[in-house]
Amino acid sequence: MSLLQSERVVDFADLAPQEKHAFQLAKKELPWAYHPDHEPGHNVAATVLVELTDGRRQYHTCSQFEVRPRDGVCAEEAAIILVHKAHQLPCAKAMFVIDQHGDGSPTEEVPYACGRSCGWIAELARQTTLGGDFPVILANTALTKIVRTTLRGLMAHFNEYP
Repeated sequence: MSLLQSERVVDFADLAPQEKHAFQLAKKELPWAYHPDHEPGHNVAATVLVELTDGRRQYHTCSQFEVRPRDGVCAEEAAIILVHKAHQLPCAKAMFVIDQHGDGSPTEEVPYACGRSCGWIAELARQTTLGGDFPVILANTALTKIVRTTLRGLMAHFNEYP
């Protein structure tokens, strides 16, 4: 998938400490991802970074749970549900997504959210003041390729999906 003008590749070392922490939490969640045994797919985990009005940060992390191919709860959706349950939607600041192959081997490329995930991210962004500029940061398993984009940037990739 080609990068859009609004996207940029960044090094893990250049991420802010709270961004590094968000990815580390998501990476620890990858083994809990579930998909049917007959569909190797990808394990995906996501973290939503929340900055509360008192300055504290909270992280809501979850992995996907598919009951059959393309049917279940995606990682982005699950993490957003946790933010909603904590009554913190307006305080969300960024979404972090990481993946690995279903067999546990690392991915080389970053994951891009599907349409359903983008819909969930759009709903989250709508609850904040960021809208289409809501940050979405994507990484491969080893955190050696990280793409910083926005909800608007993700939506622009739809014409590249099979």
